[in-house]
Amino acid sequence: MSVIAGSKTGPAVRYSTLQDRLVKAMRLKGISTIAGANRFLPSYLAQHNARFACMPADVQDAHRPLGLQGKVRRS
Repeated sequence: MSVIAGSKTGPAVRYSTLQDRLVKAMRLKGISTIAGANRFLPSYLAQHNARFACMPADVQDAHRPLGLQGKVRRS
């Protein structure tokens, strides 16, 4: 959701819509507990998505099967 950058003018400031706004909205509502945050989150996400969501340019699913060559080894 967010890119961490060292300066205030970098990608973190431009692209951190949810992470930064959620904390500020919770603070403004006086939410300071996990239970309060869990109650607040559904309504906040609906509002956030209504504002920032957009349709993809191509609705076709571009995911491809991983295949055997992409098998993950566990150490």
